[in-house]
Amino acid sequence: FNYYCITCHGTEGQGDGPIIGPEQFPAPPSLHTDAARDFKDGRIYHNIMRGQNTMPGYADKFDPEERWAIVMYVRALQRALHPKPEDLKK
Repeated sequence: FNYYCITCHGTEGQGDGPIIGPEQFPAPPSLHTDAARDFKDGRIYHNIMRGQNTMPGYADKFDPEERWAIVMYVRALQRALHPKPEDLKK
């Protein structure tokens, strides 16, 4: 994530990476929208592998294990900004 994904998605997955902006690249959707949080893990995996919209596929960059690790990292980012009730219990 910190090498290929962060450039567009940003450190927290908000779609505000360093190459996003006027005269550069359009922002990807935030990974924190309700729709993105509702994606099945397999859809995120597929998007990493095959790409979506202007995002290229990264099948040649990540092996299957690495793709699943990125899926879990995206879930951790999502949960950090949108904790579940059990995350807030002492």
